[in-house]
This record gives sequence, structure tokens and C-alpha cells, in this order.
Amino acid sequence: HRDVSVAGDNASTMMQWRVEVVPPMTVRPLLDDPPAQLMHRTNPPVESDVSRVIWYVRADGNGRYAEQEWASVRVNTNNLTHLRLTLSERLGHSRGDAAQITLCVRAGRYARLSPLLVDLPMGNNPLHIVVVNHGTPGQHD
Repeated sequence: HRDVSVAGDNASTMMQWRVEVVPPMTVRPLLDDPPAQLMHRTNPPVESDVSRVIWYVRADGNGRYAEQEWASVRVNTNNLTHLRLTLSERLGHSRGDAAQITLCVRAGRYARLSPLLVDLPMGNNPLHIVVVNHGTPGQHD
């Protein structure tokens, strides 16, 4: 089946979705700046809303990483660019090299890695991030 719906007394067409297969991309998409209205919040988030522990590990050229090499850092932002700079520096890269890495989230010990393309969600749940270098076979897995 390709259609999904939610049953209930108040069901409307707003509660129906179509599931579509999205083919994998061979290159990382370009990230645009967020719309201007998102750049100026009227109520900035408080630190407890965005402070979280990030567990991170660097992948080798084939996308593999050692389970015993995870390290952690606490960040106080949900901004993806800031996280990329922070992890790049912690892994010994210069700030200019931060654009040469992709941050992938691991949702479970055996889950497939998913590239982070948008800012982190609000909340303080820890995240597991695998850092993959551009131009390596591991980037395309």
C-alpha cells in the first residue's frame, strides 16, 4: 500500500498522507539560509531548551567507526552550522575545514546513518553524531 490514513471520529483529509519513495542523492544538497522571519525570534529559546549532550565519533574513509571511540560535548544551541564548527574544531580541523564534513545522526545502535540537513530540534535529548569527511566512499553510504 502507498497510502496512509489515521482513523478516528475527527478524521479529515488533513490526516491523510501519501507515501512516496525518494531516491537517494549522490551529492549533499546545498543548504539555504533560513527565511528572514526565522532569523529574528521574538522569544529566544532559553538555554535549557537547547542545551544537550552530543555524542560524536569520526568515521573512517569507508564510513566505519569504532564503538569505543565516542566522545561527548555539551552544546547550547540547536544551530547545525554551530554544531558543525564545534565538532570540526574538536576533531582537530580548522574552521575553514568545517564545510568538508557531513554530520550524520545515528538513531539507534544498528540504525542507518542519516545526514543532518536542518537545525537540531528543540529539546535536550542527547544525539549520536557520526562525522563523515567529504569525498570518501563513506559519505555515499
